[in-house]
Amino acid sequence: MQYKFTLTIFLSALALPMSAGAHHSQSMYDASKLTSATGLVSEWEWTNPHTWLHVMVKDESGQERLWTFESNSTGQLTRGGWSENAIEAGDEVTVTFRPLRDGTRGGSIRAVRFPDGRELLHPGIGGYDATTGILNVAP
Repeated sequence: MQYKFTLTIFLSALALPMSAGAHHSQSMYDASKLTSATGLVSEWEWTNPHTWLHVMVKDESGQERLWTFESNSTGQLTRGGWSENAIEAGDEVTVTFRPLRDGTRGGSIRAVRFPDGRELLHPGIGGYDATTGILNVAP
């Protein structure tokens, strides 16, 4: 009886990390593609567990469409040089991203570039230059 109880606890403990890892799956994004979209920021959600950037992008016919981009947690982005005030509604940005596999308008942020040359990169891509405020390693 004690053996079955111990085995059940052990197997349950092994299953916990698998379920936590599944939450952070990137399978909905096409890692083989990197594309970009330019538009005006409608909202920058500085929230956990993931941040969200909403951008109005003109399509081929000139119609504005809402695109939604996901990024890391606020803590991870802060360590990469991002901040809550780094992006504001009304900013013009070019977002480089891994697109959603299902073709929905959006994806996983790799970089955000501003017209003045300022660039914010995904924390896993490169280093932050504190003197210029630019993450200057290309995605």
